[in-house]
Amino acid sequence: MNRLGDVVGESPGKQLTALVVYDDEEVMTAFCDMLEYLGFATFAVNGAEAALNVLSSEQRFDLILTDVHMPGAMGGAALPAAVRRLRPEMMMVVVTSHDSGSLAHLPPDTARLSKPFMIADLETQIAKLRASG
Repeated sequence: MNRLGDVVGESPGKQLTALVVYDDEEVMTAFCDMLEYLGFATFAVNGAEAALNVLSSEQRFDLILTDVHMPGAMGGAALPAAVRRLRPEMMMVVVTSHDSGSLAHLPPDTARLSKPFMIADLETQIAKLRASG
């Protein structure tokens, strides 16, 4: 896992890059480990506001993985909606530990996962996103 502040430019070659947005360091690290196992270069930020700052830059990202419930001014479906405005082509996976009703207002092309989930579940959702994009 890389901290975005340490990254300059794009990832080498055609390796896919993922931005992991989470407010808990342990969970963020686990999500990064899963994505790295699946072949992604990962970068992590803490919170929705930090994610939007990063996504406003020139840095290339193919996927964003975020929780739908995080502290701060931007919660629920607000981050996914903002991501769609900034980067409409980006694959998006949203996770939650709450009931599936909390995922009802997400953009329709957003993969949804309920915690806990297995790496195979994440892989399946990413494969569906790649196939549809």
